Amino acid sequence: MTDDPLDLSELDPSRDRARWEARIAAVTSQALTRRQRRFSVGDQLVAWARPALAVAASLAIAAWGSAWAFGGNAPVAAQRTDPALELARWASSGELPATPQLLQLVGDAHAGH
Repeated sequence: MTDDPLDLSELDPSRDRARWEARIAAVTSQALTRRQRRFSVGDQLVAWARPALAVAASLAIAAWGSAWAFGGNAPVAAQRTDPALELARWASSGELPATPQLLQLVGDAHAGH
């Protein structure tokens, strides 16, 4: 084994000065062209799709985590109700339950199986 430093000069992209300058000019030109281009509504929606999905996924995980963490604080009456009867009561009265209530009811129905 030697203590000589490695010669990495062959990996230096600026070694060929003309090629390096051409590459920088090409990248800069592409960036300026994209920045000056007008986006249609569809293009804007596509551009924002990934960040929007990331935010939606983060919110869903946060909501699920908080529901899981605080799920033990559900009312005792809702835990003792037969899920079929509760669903029938909601359907016949036209009541729209809150999402945590519905998830709690469905979760309790499958917990015994």
